[in-house]
Amino acid sequence: MVVATGRMLKETTKSLKSFMERRDGRFDWALDHNSTFEMSKVAVMHCQLKLRKPTDCLNPTLRLRGRVIKEVGSYKYLGIHIDGQLQWKIQENEVMAKATSYILMFRRLTHTNLGI
Repeated sequence: MVVATGRMLKETTKSLKSFMERRDGRFDWALDHNSTFEMSKVAVMHCQLKLRKPTDCLNPTLRLRGRVIKEVGSYKYLGIHIDGQLQWKIQENEVMAKATSYILMFRRLTHTNLGI
């Protein structure tokens, strides 16, 4: 996972591209450590706290090694869903569903009529 911060999305996209492709960047590191990137799994997510106007809806395109990197609205990293507005709604919904499932299993397990 790579995080770039900046005032403009063009700035962060340029920073990500530089970080990956520059000399001794991540692509060179990956070759040196025999750990290549699976480009079909690489994605970019632009996070913004404020919603933009409809006229500003096009985000800059990230191209790495001549391939356009797909842009996603949310991304699951180490079991945690992160969304583009950093509101955690997807993560909250998943945790609530999992907690409800566990509670229902425990209720079935300790049902007073049938016992354990």
